[in-house]
Amino acid sequence: MQAGLVGRPGKLERRAPLSFAQQRLWFLQRLAPDSSAYNVFRILPLGETDPQVVRAALCELARRHGPLRSRFPDDDGVPVQVIAPEPDIDLQVCDLQVTGAAARSETIRIAESELERPFDLTSAPPVRATLVRSGTRSWLVLVLHHLISDHWSWPILARELSSLCEAFTAGRPSPLPELPLQFADYAEWQQEWMGSEDFRSRLQTWKDRLTGAPALLDLPTDHQRPAVQSFRGAILDRQLPWAAVREVEALGRSQRSTAYMSLLAVFFALLQRLSGQDDLVVGTFVGGRGRVDLEGLVGFFSNTLPLRADLGGRPTFRELLGRVRSVVLDALEDEQVPLDRLVEELAPQRGLSHNPIFQVVFTVLEGGGTSLTREVKVATSKFDLSFYVEMDANGNANLRCEYSTDLFERETVAALLERYVRLLEAVGKEPDRPLAELSLLLPGELE
Repeated sequence: MQAGLVGRPGKLERRAPLSFAQQRLWFLQRLAPDSSAYNVFRILPLGETDPQVVRAALCELARRHGPLRSRFPDDDGVPVQVIAPEPDIDLQVCDLQVTGAAARSETIRIAESELERPFDLTSAPPVRATLVRSGTRSWLVLVLHHLISDHWSWPILARELSSLCEAFTAGRPSPLPELPLQFADYAEWQQEWMGSEDFRSRLQTWKDRLTGAPALLDLPTDHQRPAVQSFRGAILDRQLPWAAVREVEALGRSQRSTAYMSLLAVFFALLQRLSGQDDLVVGTFVGGRGRVDLEGLVGFFSNTLPLRADLGGRPTFRELLGRVRSVVLDALEDEQVPLDRLVEELAPQRGLSHNPIFQVVFTVLEGGGTSLTREVKVATSKFDLSFYVEMDANGNANLRCEYSTDLFERETVAALLERYVRLLEAVGKEPDRPLAELSLLLPGELE
C-alpha cells in the first residue's frame, strides 16, 4: 500500500497537509480552544543529568522528528503543518527544596498543572518540557498535543532521549542513525492514496461492515447525557488477577486467538449484559505504522477502528471468542482507512452529545509509563468509557478506565471494573456455558 512513500530532505521551512487523524483533532481543538482533552504526557526518570544536556537532547529529538518542531496554522480554512527548519525547545528547570515522597508529590503536581494548560496550535510546536530536580534525582515532565504523538511514539522518545543524554554527558555525538522518512512524508502519501481505487475498495468494505449498526450504546448511567460533551473525566485503576488473565489467554490460544482478542471478548460480553443490546460497536486503537521505515518515527500515526460484534443467540464465551476473532482480523485487513473518512462516508446522525459510530473503546497496551506517570490525575475523557489493559513482562495486568464524569460516578465505575473481573474469572472456568447464565453480582448484592 505504501510503495510510493519517500522522504524529502531539506533545510527550509516545510509546509505539508495534515493526516486525516490530525485534521479531526485540529478541528476538535478549534471548537474548544481552551480544552486540554488531547494533551498527552509522560514523566521520564533521568537520574542526575545536567539541564544543558537535557536541553540539547530535546533539541536533537526535535531535529530528528519533524512533529516536535511543527505548528498548525489555518490556511484559508484548511489546517496545515508548518515544520520549522531548526528546533527550538524551551526547557523549564524546577529545583525542588524537598526530597523523597515530598519530591514525588511535587513532581506529580507539576505534571497535573502542565497537563491542564491548553496549547495554541497555530503559533508554536505543542511541546512543553519541565526538568524537575531533587538532590541526585531528576524527572522530565514532557507534555505534547496528541496531534504530534501517540501511544506508540512514547517508547521511541524515551529510548532516544536516554541514548542522547548518555552520549552528550560523555561528550560524544548522537549515536542515532538518520531517519529515512518524516511524518509529513506519510501525511502527503496518505492524501495521494485516498484518491486510489485501493482506498475506495477498502472504504466500501468498512461501509458494508457498519451499515445498520446502532448509533448509540445504551449503557445505564448515573446522569443524563448532556446536550454537549464537556470531555470532563477521571481515571480509575484496578489490578487484574493474573491467574484469570493467564486462564483466558490459554483459552484464546486454543482457538488461535490473541490475549487482546480474549480480553476484548470479555468486554463485549460485559457491555451486552449491561446494555441488553446484541449488536455492539466498540472502538480500538492500532499503531498505524504499516512498514519498517515508519516504526521509528514520532507522530500521530495511530488509527481507531470500529469493531462490530454480534452477541445474539445466547453464545458461550468460546463461541463469542470465535466471532470476535473474525471481527478483529477483518478490521486489521483494512486498518489504514482513517476513521474520519469512514464517519464522513457513513454520515451518521451527528450530535454534540456523543461520539459517532461508537462511544466506548477497548485496547491492550504494553506498559503504561512510569509509576509516576500513572499517579497523575487526568481530568478529561474523550469517550463515555475507555478500557485500557496494561500488561508488562513481570506478569502484571492493570485495568485502567477513563470515564466521563458527566455520565458516571466513581462508585459506578469501580463496580463496573469489578464486574469485568468477575466475568473474566467466570469465562475462564466455564467457557462453554452461555454467557447470559454467568453471574455478575458482586459480594453483598445477592443478599
